[in-house]
Amino acid sequence: MSKTEEYQNQKAVVQWFRLQYPNKLINADVGGVWTRNILIAMKNKVSGHSNGYPDLFIPEPTEKYKGLFIEMKSAKGYPTPEQKFWISELNKRNYKAVICHSFNEAKNVIDNYFSEK
Repeated sequence: MSKTEEYQNQKAVVQWFRLQYPNKLINADVGGVWTRNILIAMKNKVSGHSNGYPDLFIPEPTEKYKGLFIEMKSAKGYPTPEQKFWISELNKRNYKAVICHSFNEAKNVIDNYFSEK
């Protein structure tokens, strides 16, 4: 249930973002989808995919940040150690990187990101 909830929330965020901010970029990392087959997982790893990389990236710099990363989780989901590592390291590098547990939380983070001074 939680993976379905996470997928539905991420899908809703991307759809809303494209309507709300049509001239801004968003990209989704769907690496977890490709790990069901061990050969594909190995190929992805050697070609640069990293476990824990955030689900969404908005490569739109602001006065304060280089871009925004969002790791989507279900309401009861929790980040893996790899996801915590990525969030921490991205924040150290002047990106805003957060974990969101709902569509509304992600929407608010994005709106606040673009309105921060």
